[in-house]
Amino acid sequence: MRFYRVQISYDRFISISSEEDLQKALYAFMEDKKIILSNGAVDGKMIMSITEDWNKAMGWNPNHKLDTNDWAEIKKSGTEKLYNGHLAQIKDYVNRLVSERKENLIGKELANNLLK
Repeated sequence: MRFYRVQISYDRFISISSEEDLQKALYAFMEDKKIILSNGAVDGKMIMSITEDWNKAMGWNPNHKLDTNDWAEIKKSGTEKLYNGHLAQIKDYVNRLVSERKENLIGKELANNLLK
């Protein structure tokens, strides 16, 4: 399972643990739309960033600041490989749905064909 963080202020984040919610968050961010996620609602205009949630993926305290040893552990555990390119693939998938005017599918279908 992959985890992401949607930053909505300098110290506030919404945690994402499903691809459907990741699609919605990326759409909201790219298109300045309001969306409803599994664990909250957010206005795309408020989103500052969407990033991998390394702390949650590794089972660490959410406020822990990663250091060199942590990054080495992330790489050694294979967690980095699990995330490698995933965010970009989902972003491309959402962009494709938007360009094809199929926004109604965002967050409803997995991008399985991209994630083999």
